[in-house]
Amino acid sequence: MKSGDVVAGWTLEDRLGEGGTATVWRVKSGERRGVLKVLRAELRSDADWRARLLREADALRKVKHVNVVALLDAGTTEEDEPFVVMPEVDGETLRARLDREKKIDAREAWRLIRPIAEALAAAHDAGIVHRDVKPDNVVLGATTKLVDFGLARGDGVPKVTATGAPVGTPAYMAPEQWWNKGVGPATDQYALGVTLHEAIAGRAPWGDASFAELVSSHVSKPAPRLEGDDAIATFVARLLEKEPGARFGSMREAIAAGDAAFGSAGDALGVRLRFSPASVFFAAYGALSLVLFGYPRQSTAFEWFRVAGWGIFITLGAFALAAIWISLRAGARGRVAVVVAAAGTFATASGFEAVFRTLAKTPAEEGFVLFHEGAWEAQANRYVGFTLASALLLAAEVRRARPPSNAARLASIAALAVACVCVTLGVPSAALAIAAFAFASILPRTPAALGAVAAASIAAITRAHALGDAAWSLEPTRAARAAALVAASHERTIAWLAGTLVTAAMLFHVRGSLRDLSRAPRAWLAFAAIWAVGDAALAVRTTLAKRAIYTQLEPEFALLSQLDPPPAREGTRVPPIRPTLKIARDRIAVDTTPALVLSALDSDAGLGVLRSDIAHRLASDPPGTLATTDILLMADASAPPHVVTACLGAAYDAGVRRVGVLLLRGAPLAKTADLPEEASYVLPRDFDVLDVRLAHGGATLAGDTFAKSLDAVKSGDVIDVGR
Repeated sequence: MKSGDVVAGWTLEDRLGEGGTATVWRVKSGERRGVLKVLRAELRSDADWRARLLREADALRKVKHVNVVALLDAGTTEEDEPFVVMPEVDGETLRARLDREKKIDAREAWRLIRPIAEALAAAHDAGIVHRDVKPDNVVLGATTKLVDFGLARGDGVPKVTATGAPVGTPAYMAPEQWWNKGVGPATDQYALGVTLHEAIAGRAPWGDASFAELVSSHVSKPAPRLEGDDAIATFVARLLEKEPGARFGSMREAIAAGDAAFGSAGDALGVRLRFSPASVFFAAYGALSLVLFGYPRQSTAFEWFRVAGWGIFITLGAFALAAIWISLRAGARGRVAVVVAAAGTFATASGFEAVFRTLAKTPAEEGFVLFHEGAWEAQANRYVGFTLASALLLAAEVRRARPPSNAARLASIAALAVACVCVTLGVPSAALAIAAFAFASILPRTPAALGAVAAASIAAITRAHALGDAAWSLEPTRAARAAALVAASHERTIAWLAGTLVTAAMLFHVRGSLRDLSRAPRAWLAFAAIWAVGDAALAVRTTLAKRAIYTQLEPEFALLSQLDPPPAREGTRVPPIRPTLKIARDRIAVDTTPALVLSALDSDAGLGVLRSDIAHRLASDPPGTLATTDILLMADASAPPHVVTACLGAAYDAGVRRVGVLLLRGAPLAKTADLPEEASYVLPRDFDVLDVRLAHGGATLAGDTFAKSLDAVKSGDVIDVGR
């Protein structure tokens, strides 16, 4: 056989390995994938080995359980070679873990082996006895699996090899297996007891004995008693009783007794405590990443913790409790991360509710900045919640980690390198998602690993959005703000791309374990679903509110994009809040009233409309007795002086006598293809004001452009509005 060959409809892809009896290939058939096992060439004519492989397929057809490897296909090829196809089981064997750790904490050992007892109970219900339970046949992954039913038979039906030797693995064989009589469900209890003893003590009951001593010990000598907790030692001793009848009445009875024994040992609450430095590292990484990546506009984490409001303290409190629980409790799961993410989302929703209430009674031009300020503050909680949730999921999964493969190590190192490059290039939001992928890629392939990457990706996107919102309160000039908005737009795009790619990659990586979600407690699934729907609804509502404001201000954006006032000068002051006459390159408007085209000034009717608009605004917002300005003038630096003079004449006729000419602070707005539509918007702090008075007679605006005509104008000068 070679790669590309088709065996019974399954295409061979990669040869995964070859043992003493069988060769294993990774295969696919349409959308289905799995592993195909065939006998080695020299054994294919051996009737006993052929029967053993087909017996495994028959057993797997009868035993349907989440902890038993499933059967995808079985039969014989065109060359009459028996084969079985099963899903590829991801994880390390219990043997590999014991080789690495030597022994396992008693409660952790029961947590790992209990699912095997459940699988055996299901097999016994189907009339199947495994007869070869041992650490090598226990695969620890997202879901613990019992494998290799090659020696399985119906209750009480012994089977010997051609030489007459008993069937099984000597170190784990019950006395009745050695005598080839009375083999039944209790036989699997004995092997389970040997496996549990080895996991807890670090060695099988007679692990170093010779073959002859091993036979004698299993058949006639009492098993050495485990040291430590008496309830656990008694439970294991009963599993290892010589007489099958002295063991438990059934595997389900043994499970109940094991739960009682392991649950009663140790502290009164039965909580399995075991400190995990690796879990502490990942929990600390979550908190440290908040400081390293920071939050837009604030120089220290403490500053934006304060800005985020009360909600962030609930989120941090939930994280602290969850981190302690995961770091100390053996077998802790990462479900508590959902609570931390939900706390952040709830606080963000509360912040946005306050913003929405204020927007309902605020004009669009004021609501625009208010929305961005509020969004920046509110999203801090969501960013913190998802970042910490990602770290908690990693902290929980690292307890189940095994030495990563070389491919996983390379993927992790490459991802960390890319994350460092992202930080260097000034896109730390993307680095947040990629770093989570780097850590998750060396952990077990579980839905929790996918959740960690997805949560970090959401945090990255949230941070990138907040970066754009922060520009409206951080940058002192329109040009600087526009540059910040462009940078935020780029970072947002990269964060979306990075988050989508790493989440998709992790989804592909863990695809085989997604079915395990069905085993999660329904209360947790319901809570997660409600929270996810609520978070999505909040995102939709926020997007619609922003779009509504932008739609109202779209004419204003279009006007301001064609308007660059003259530069500021020394001795000017910050402008007051007054109605503003805006003169762009091709149109004119008063505040947000519909704009007039410049050619309208050539007619008395057009001047009359402008005069009426100014008078209406002054009537609705009259200057106070202490005001020094009736109206503000925002004119493009390149506007013709005679156009500005005509507009000031209309203002004079409407009752305006004092004008504040707005001068732009900082550099002019740089028009680029990637400039967001809102970047042209201006804020009061973008300007200084030059105070002038209007009269018939005075200085005349002269020169090629409005900017040049102001060179000779000083604060307090009188501008001639013509006749």
